[in-house]
Amino acid sequence: MNVRTYAQWNKVQNSSVNFKIKNAGIWVNGSFTKANVKVNIDEANPTQSTFSGIVESKSIQTGIKLRDNHLRDKDDFFNVEKFPTLNMKSVSVSIKSPGVYAVKWSLTIKGVTKLFTSDVNTNREGNTLNIFTNFAINRNDWNIGGNSFTMGDNVSVKLSTSVIK
Repeated sequence: MNVRTYAQWNKVQNSSVNFKIKNAGIWVNGSFTKANVKVNIDEANPTQSTFSGIVESKSIQTGIKLRDNHLRDKDDFFNVEKFPTLNMKSVSVSIKSPGVYAVKWSLTIKGVTKLFTSDVNTNREGNTLNIFTNFAINRNDWNIGGNSFTMGDNVSVKLSTSVIK
Protein backbone atom coordinates (compact mmCIF):
# COMPACT_ATOMS: atom_id res chain seq x y z
CA MET A 1 0.00 0.00 0.00
CA ASN A 2 1.44 3.35 -1.07
CA VAL A 3 0.21 6.24 1.09
CA ARG A 4 1.23 9.81 0.38
CA THR A 5 1.29 12.18 3.31
CA TYR A 6 0.28 15.75 2.64
CA ALA A 7 1.05 18.70 4.81
CA GLN A 8 -0.47 22.11 5.07
CA TRP A 9 1.62 25.26 4.72
CA ASN A 10 0.17 27.52 7.39
CA LYS A 11 2.79 28.96 9.75
CA VAL A 12 3.36 32.54 8.60
CA GLN A 13 6.96 33.69 9.05
CA ASN A 14 6.87 37.25 7.70
CA SER A 15 4.72 39.40 5.46
CA SER A 16 4.79 42.71 3.63
CA VAL A 17 2.12 44.99 2.18
CA ASN A 18 3.51 47.50 -0.33
CA PHE A 19 1.87 49.90 -2.74
CA LYS A 20 2.65 52.66 -5.19
CA ILE A 21 0.58 55.39 -6.81
CA LYS A 22 1.38 58.31 -9.08
CA ASN A 23 0.96 61.73 -7.53
CA ALA A 24 1.82 64.89 -9.46
CA GLY A 25 3.56 62.67 -12.04
CA ILE A 26 5.86 61.07 -9.46
CA TRP A 27 5.59 57.55 -8.10
CA VAL A 28 4.89 57.48 -4.37
CA ASN A 29 5.86 54.23 -2.66
CA GLY A 30 4.36 53.13 0.61
CA SER A 31 3.63 50.24 2.88
CA PHE A 32 1.50 49.12 5.77
CA THR A 33 3.76 47.88 8.55
CA LYS A 34 1.23 46.01 10.69
CA ALA A 35 -0.66 43.10 9.18
CA ASN A 36 -2.08 39.86 10.55
CA VAL A 37 -1.77 37.36 7.70
CA LYS A 38 -3.20 33.85 7.67
CA VAL A 39 -2.39 31.29 4.99
CA ASN A 40 -3.44 27.68 4.69
CA ILE A 41 -2.24 25.98 1.53
CA ASP A 42 -3.71 22.50 1.44
CA GLU A 43 -1.53 20.30 -0.77
CA ALA A 44 -4.09 17.47 -0.74
CA ASN A 45 -6.92 19.72 -1.92
CA PRO A 46 -5.43 22.97 -3.27
CA THR A 47 -8.81 24.55 -4.05
CA GLN A 48 -9.55 24.46 -0.32
CA SER A 49 -6.54 26.69 0.38
CA THR A 50 -7.27 30.01 2.06
CA PHE A 51 -5.57 33.39 2.31
CA SER A 52 -6.54 36.34 4.50
CA GLY A 53 -5.10 39.47 6.02
CA ILE A 54 -6.11 42.26 8.34
CA VAL A 55 -4.03 45.41 7.99
CA GLU A 56 -3.95 48.21 10.55
CA SER A 57 -4.70 51.32 8.49
CA LYS A 58 -2.78 53.56 10.92
CA SER A 59 0.42 51.66 10.05
CA ILE A 60 0.65 53.34 6.61
CA GLN A 61 4.15 54.64 5.82
CA THR A 62 5.23 56.65 2.78
CA GLY A 63 8.43 58.17 4.12
CA ILE A 64 6.93 61.61 4.75
CA LYS A 65 5.36 62.05 8.19
CA LEU A 66 3.10 64.96 7.18
CA ARG A 67 1.68 62.94 4.26
CA ASP A 68 1.29 59.82 6.42
CA ASN A 69 -0.71 61.78 9.02
CA HIS A 70 -2.88 63.25 6.25
CA LEU A 71 -3.58 59.77 4.85
CA ARG A 72 -4.42 58.45 8.34
CA ASP A 73 -6.62 61.27 9.57
CA LYS A 74 -8.61 62.71 6.66
CA ASP A 75 -12.13 61.47 5.88
CA ASP A 76 -11.38 61.29 2.16
CA PHE A 77 -8.42 58.99 2.79
CA PHE A 78 -8.24 56.25 5.45
CA ASN A 79 -9.93 57.93 8.45
CA VAL A 80 -8.26 55.42 10.78
CA GLU A 81 -10.36 56.33 13.82
CA LYS A 82 -13.52 55.25 12.02
CA PHE A 83 -11.95 52.52 9.86
CA PRO A 84 -9.02 50.98 11.79
CA THR A 85 -8.47 48.02 9.44
CA LEU A 86 -8.38 46.96 5.81
CA ASN A 87 -9.55 43.36 5.34
CA MET A 88 -8.78 41.00 2.50
CA LYS A 89 -9.70 37.33 2.22
CA SER A 90 -9.90 34.70 -0.46
CA VAL A 91 -13.38 33.82 -1.67
CA SER A 92 -12.32 31.07 -4.04
CA VAL A 93 -9.07 29.45 -5.10
CA SER A 94 -8.27 27.52 -8.28
CA ILE A 95 -5.07 26.19 -9.78
CA LYS A 96 -3.87 28.21 -12.77
CA SER A 97 -0.58 26.35 -13.31
CA PRO A 98 2.01 24.61 -11.10
CA GLY A 99 2.83 27.03 -8.29
CA VAL A 100 0.24 29.59 -9.39
CA TYR A 101 -3.22 29.98 -7.90
CA ALA A 102 -6.01 32.13 -9.32
CA VAL A 103 -7.59 33.71 -6.25
CA LYS A 104 -10.85 35.62 -6.09
CA TRP A 105 -10.59 38.16 -3.26
CA SER A 106 -12.94 40.16 -1.10
CA LEU A 107 -11.31 43.47 -0.13
CA THR A 108 -12.91 45.80 2.41
CA ILE A 109 -11.60 49.34 2.83
CA LYS A 110 -13.54 52.09 4.62
CA GLY A 111 -16.62 49.87 4.88
CA VAL A 112 -16.73 49.22 1.11
CA THR A 113 -16.27 45.63 -0.08
CA LYS A 114 -15.32 44.79 -3.66
CA LEU A 115 -14.30 41.54 -5.37
CA PHE A 116 -11.38 41.08 -7.74
CA THR A 117 -9.06 38.31 -8.90
CA SER A 118 -5.28 38.04 -8.87
CA ASP A 119 -2.66 35.38 -9.45
CA VAL A 120 -0.92 34.17 -6.30
CA ASN A 121 2.54 32.80 -7.04
CA THR A 122 4.43 30.36 -4.85
CA ASN A 123 8.11 29.52 -4.76
CA ARG A 124 9.49 26.81 -2.50
CA GLU A 125 12.94 27.30 -0.95
CA GLY A 126 13.75 24.36 1.30
CA ASN A 127 11.24 24.31 4.16
CA THR A 128 9.85 27.73 3.26
CA LEU A 129 7.11 28.56 0.80
CA ASN A 130 7.31 32.14 -0.48
CA ILE A 131 3.98 33.54 -1.63
CA PHE A 132 3.29 36.79 -3.46
CA THR A 133 0.68 38.54 -5.56
CA ASN A 134 0.67 41.80 -7.50
CA PHE A 135 -2.50 43.59 -8.55
CA ALA A 136 -3.91 47.04 -9.23
CA ILE A 137 -7.03 48.55 -7.77
CA ASN A 138 -8.85 51.78 -8.52
CA ARG A 139 -8.77 53.90 -5.34
CA ASN A 140 -12.12 55.46 -6.30
CA ASP A 141 -13.87 52.08 -5.91
CA TRP A 142 -13.15 52.35 -2.17
CA ASN A 143 -13.70 56.13 -1.84
CA ILE A 144 -10.07 56.88 -1.15
CA GLY A 145 -8.56 60.24 -2.00
CA GLY A 146 -11.62 62.03 -3.33
CA ASN A 147 -11.48 63.82 -6.66
CA SER A 148 -7.92 64.68 -7.52
CA PHE A 149 -6.41 66.02 -10.70
CA THR A 150 -2.86 65.21 -9.61
CA MET A 151 -3.25 61.78 -8.00
CA GLY A 152 -3.59 58.71 -10.18
CA ASP A 153 -6.61 56.45 -9.82
CA ASN A 154 -4.76 53.13 -9.98
CA VAL A 155 -2.83 51.82 -7.01
CA SER A 156 -0.33 49.01 -7.60
CA VAL A 157 -0.20 46.60 -4.68
CA LYS A 158 2.30 43.86 -3.85
CA LEU A 159 1.62 41.40 -1.05
CA SER A 160 4.16 38.82 0.03
CA THR A 161 4.56 36.33 2.82
CA SER A 162 6.57 33.25 3.72
CA VAL A 163 5.12 30.18 5.38
CA ILE A 164 6.39 26.89 6.70
CA LYS A 165 4.60 23.62 7.44
